[in-house]
Amino acid sequence: MAPTDQQRHEATHRLYIDDSGAKQYSRAGVYHDGNTRYFVLGGVLTAMDIAPRIARDLRKVKARYFETADVEVKSNWLRIPNEQQRRYLDPYGIDREHLDRFVTEFHAHLLEFDFVTVAAVVDKVQMAENEDLQDPLTAAYDAIIQLALREVGSRASFSVEIDSMGGLTPGSTPLDRGLRQHHEQMQLSGSGMQGGALQERLRSRITFVDSARSELVQVADLVAYNVFRQFREHGDGWETEGLAVLPADGYVRRLFGMFPTGDDGRIHGYGLVKVPQ
Repeated sequence: MAPTDQQRHEATHRLYIDDSGAKQYSRAGVYHDGNTRYFVLGGVLTAMDIAPRIARDLRKVKARYFETADVEVKSNWLRIPNEQQRRYLDPYGIDREHLDRFVTEFHAHLLEFDFVTVAAVVDKVQMAENEDLQDPLTAAYDAIIQLALREVGSRASFSVEIDSMGGLTPGSTPLDRGLRQHHEQMQLSGSGMQGGALQERLRSRITFVDSARSELVQVADLVAYNVFRQFREHGDGWETEGLAVLPADGYVRRLFGMFPTGDDGRIHGYGLVKVPQ
């Protein structure tokens, strides 16, 4: 059966995005825990028809461990002891061993699904050195969209779902509105990384959501935070030497195994890009 007009205009894939790190530059050029040197967008790219099944399966894993599927998975909550206590142990009456078993199964379950991970890292120190002060959020967005375009190929298209940048109503903050405008401009005229209109491949308006309501945006949070953590701890060493020779715990290694790579196994330039390059 031939596709309908509506089906011809629907995206074939969806890119789910979350962020990690501070979005603003330091006026003094000094970066610390409050205003981090690196800003990261992490993404999960999957076919539209597969996404609902992934979400259902992840909710089943949550329900087995918490007796409810309405539990938000955030990487820093899982790693920081007082956040573990406040977000998971006390509310659900579980201990750390139980939470550790959940994390192990949740990560293992991710390996069963047909999706890829992508990430864009903005180094604000190098951006300033290059006298390129493009907003870190839009710089990272340009880069992660470019990675997704490459991954889906010239005959496919995708839409974007991203964690809202705060506020009671997703899409209502100045950062959300600015990114929506940037997204629409990219559809019309491309970006510095991809010239020409993109509306045939970058479909529909950007969708802002509360990450607590999107299983796949929560997975994107795991991607963003763990990439951010590797750059924070290893900086250019991680970029030049590669994952194979630098410390990374088992969960990080599993997650990085979902990134597209080149023939030589490198993630950089394929599943992950740093700005400026």
